Amino acid sequence: MQRTMRWLRTIGHIVWAHLGSVPLFWPVVTFGSLALAVAALSYAAICSGGQSVSAHLLGAFVGHLIVNLLGILLAVLVIDRLYRQRLEQQEKRSLIEQMGSPRSEVTDEAVRKLRARGWLTSGVLRNAWLRGANLEGAQLAGADLQGADLQGANLSWANLQHADLQNANLQRATLERTDLRGARLRGADLQGANLWRANLQYASLDGARLQNANLQEAIMPDGSTRR
Repeated sequence: MQRTMRWLRTIGHIVWAHLGSVPLFWPVVTFGSLALAVAALSYAAICSGGQSVSAHLLGAFVGHLIVNLLGILLAVLVIDRLYRQRLEQQEKRSLIEQMGSPRSEVTDEAVRKLRARGWLTSGVLRNAWLRGANLEGAQLAGADLQGADLQGANLSWANLQHADLQNANLQRATLERTDLRGARLRGADLQGANLWRANLQYASLDGARLQNANLQEAIMPDGSTRR
């Protein structure tokens, strides 16, 4: 058992050290699977070949080898899974950082990738720091931005239909001609925001703070237009 654990620790260190630089996972799994198959066939042949002492010893050795190979394969699978999860978390953090950029070409690409991976609506952007982001014309329909800090962000012409902006900080944000139809803005802070000609039809504004917000010519939740 101690020998098996030493083997597992050794292979774990080797795999972890190399996973980031070379495609080691599938070669290890392929080799391990072939070795396991050979060992299993050898074990079956030994067990059916006779009852001599040498056959018993060889059978015991091959049996231990099979157990070790199974352990190694399991360790590689677990390590690969953890590694992929770490890469995914790093990518999420990187895309959120890019989404907060003042450069529209950077934010557009970040939004596109977030949507392609299904992360716009998964909760990844909740409480995200996006102050001053240039999201003009961004396609953010259905995005989950609960509690996000969008203070001073440019969201002009953005598509935020049915987006979840509950408790978001939108102080002094620019929302000119922004499509907010059906958006959830409960508890959102829109103080000083520019909502000129924004479309808020069917949006929920319960508890939203709108002091000093510019709502000129905006379409309100009931369909009326502010003058």
